[in-house]
Amino acid sequence: MYNVRLVSFVESLLKMKDAGSQPVSAPSFEAGSVAYAALVKDLEAIKKQLECEKAERIRVEKCFHEAERRYSHIVETVAEGIYQSTPDGKFIAVNSAFAKMLGYESPQDLLGTIRNIKDQLYVNPHVREEFKKQLAETNVIRGMEYEVYRKDGARIWITVNAHAVCEENGSVLYYEGTTEDITPRKKSEKQLQIINERLRKHVVELARSNTELQQFASAASHDLQEPLRMVASYVKLLQERYSGKLDRDADDFIGFAVEGVNRMKLLIDDLLTLSKVGRGDVNRGPTSFVASLQQALGNLELAIKEGGAVISFDPLPVLEVDQVQICQLFQNLIGNAIKFRGTAPPKIHISAEKRDSEWVFSVKDNGIGFEMEYAHRIFRMFQRLHARNDYSGNGVGLAICKKIVEMYGGKIWVKSKPGIGSQFFFTLPLNLSNASRSRDDAMRLDD
Repeated sequence: MYNVRLVSFVESLLKMKDAGSQPVSAPSFEAGSVAYAALVKDLEAIKKQLECEKAERIRVEKCFHEAERRYSHIVETVAEGIYQSTPDGKFIAVNSAFAKMLGYESPQDLLGTIRNIKDQLYVNPHVREEFKKQLAETNVIRGMEYEVYRKDGARIWITVNAHAVCEENGSVLYYEGTTEDITPRKKSEKQLQIINERLRKHVVELARSNTELQQFASAASHDLQEPLRMVASYVKLLQERYSGKLDRDADDFIGFAVEGVNRMKLLIDDLLTLSKVGRGDVNRGPTSFVASLQQALGNLELAIKEGGAVISFDPLPVLEVDQVQICQLFQNLIGNAIKFRGTAPPKIHISAEKRDSEWVFSVKDNGIGFEMEYAHRIFRMFQRLHARNDYSGNGVGLAICKKIVEMYGGKIWVKSKPGIGSQFFFTLPLNLSNASRSRDDAMRLDD
């Protein structure tokens, strides 16, 4: 770009300097000559180029300083701690969040205090070696958790993300990364572990108490049956031999005794049935709910004929359950619908619908119904909404239904309206094998 004459002139000046300021012939640059004009043009071009280079340098420096300002602003305002450290365990730089996390007033305070990361920062110094080993193998760390000391000596848990910055030959220049204080989370996890352990112990104790209660109910029911049979036989003999031979009061007393014995027998049978539900001695397998329903209807044949009941049902699924229990479930629900009928013949419809992860079953009737304020009571043991003289039973049937459904991980509820009828719903999980297994495992925690 430089003019040849200009270069020659500069070289002449240099030679003159080397020769001790002796005159040296130089190109002629007389004003108005062609050489002079070319020289001026070249100088203007050089000046313009230098000005452009200077403007570009100023622009680049300005962009650099702006980027540096933005980067510094981001580093100082983020919530996470940011750091750079050398492989030999010295901090190069940290942001304010990192310093504050460790209890220091400023990054300068931290950099001036911590001279050896391994010995001054880590609760377990071996973590530093694991940190460096993992970076050497993978060049990156994500979510590494460990305890460190704050300036006041308190311990906190942090999680670290880091990577190694290396030279072209692979040697590590420094490590850099981010940190976050996870002490609150660690405390919550520890508290949750304590709660879970207490809960596990409560479940074990509850399972043991439940087993003992079932065994007691079963044993008591069996033990009560024999003396009850004796009382029943003698009361029956009294009724057969002396009915009509004594006064009316005596006949009434004997009748009350017979009625009481019969009620006691039904109550013991119900308690025995309830104690057997969920004891684990069940036979689960692919069970047709249609077949179970038909067996229940066969057991209720007499009641259906006497009440003039009309039973209908939609297609029902096949699930991994105990066939006897499902039969009992249908029998209790349909038996209730027949028992609590109105003046019109009972109409009972059974249906099932798959919803998300469960089957929803329905048993709907046109019976006498009841106010919904009493709905929470009917699934409790010995709870009755009607006088014993109006409707027979001990108030155990629906409690048995509830226990059967909940044993498989389902739930049961009812919707009812006086004079219109009731609709009982119960759910069973689609994956009954897992649901039943989970319950059995909980029951066997104390084995």
